[in-house]
Amino acid sequence: MRPKSIILFEQLFLLALLVSLAATAISFGDISAVWQNDPNVRRVGLGTAVLVGAMALDYALYLLLWFLVARKRSNAAKWILVVLVAVSLVAVPSGLKGPLTLATGLGLAGIALDIVALAFLFKADAKAWLKRTEGADPIVPV
Repeated sequence: MRPKSIILFEQLFLLALLVSLAATAISFGDISAVWQNDPNVRRVGLGTAVLVGAMALDYALYLLLWFLVARKRSNAAKWILVVLVAVSLVAVPSGLKGPLTLATGLGLAGIALDIVALAFLFKADAKAWLKRTEGADPIVPV
C-alpha cells in the first residue's frame, strides 16, 4: 500500500502539470512568436512543429518521472525531479521581467505546487517506501 505522502505527492504533482499545461496553452502564441523570430531557429529551419514536439517531450518526461516515483518506487527519479524543479526555479526571475499575466501566474503556481509535491517525498513514510523498507510487496496497487 502506498503511503499518504506518496499519494499527496502524486495528486499535487499531477495538478502542477495541469496548471503548467494551462499556462503553456494560454501563452503558446507568444512562445511560438518568440521561437519563430529567433534568428538561430530560422537559420536552422526549425518550425513550430519542433517547438510543439519539444513541449510534448517535456511533459512526457515529467509524466514518466511521476510514474517512476509514484508507482515504481524510483528514488533516482525522485532526485531527477528535484534537479528539474530546481532548474525551473532558476528561470523564475527572467520570467518575472515582463508584465504579470495569467500565464505567468499559472506558471508560478505550477512551480509552487511542484515544490510542495516534492516536499512530500522527503517525509519519513515516503522515504521508507522509496527505499522499499516499508511495504515490501513489490506490486504497488494502482
